[in-house]
Amino acid sequence: MEGQMTKKYDSLMEKLKHLTEEELEHAELFLDALFTKEEKPYPHYFGRYLQISKEGDVFTMKLGKHTENTFGVAQGGAVFSLADIALGHYLIGLLGNEAKVFTQELKMNFIQAGKGEYLYAYPKVLHLGKRTAVTECEIENDKGALVAKAFGTFYLKRD
Repeated sequence: MEGQMTKKYDSLMEKLKHLTEEELEHAELFLDALFTKEEKPYPHYFGRYLQISKEGDVFTMKLGKHTENTFGVAQGGAVFSLADIALGHYLIGLLGNEAKVFTQELKMNFIQAGKGEYLYAYPKVLHLGKRTAVTECEIENDKGALVAKAFGTFYLKRD
């Protein structure tokens, strides 16, 4: 087992030697997300990896190599994940310890390509029931233009 770890370590170190500065920054982002154990801004790896942060009720995702598609704009899955994380954490903030929140269904309409330095998510609850919440989330670019709109249903597991 130790020999296998040494081989993996050596292989990884060899790859790191050949990275550009930009690629090293991306590798560091990955490692920071993997090893950060703090609860802020998000307790799970993917939210940290996507560099999603929250201020008030607005969720922000920094755009970069880690979020872009083949054409250099925000990849649809990253935009979708921003909406999912924003809606889920918004509900968690509203409900506190009353319920655990799980995405039951999420639909997104993409309006235009996600470009710029950041995307902003504005979550809203349309209906809050005992077992489900119906939500919407608008995603805007840093010029305030609508990039996508999501509608979601979340299951609320109450004890």
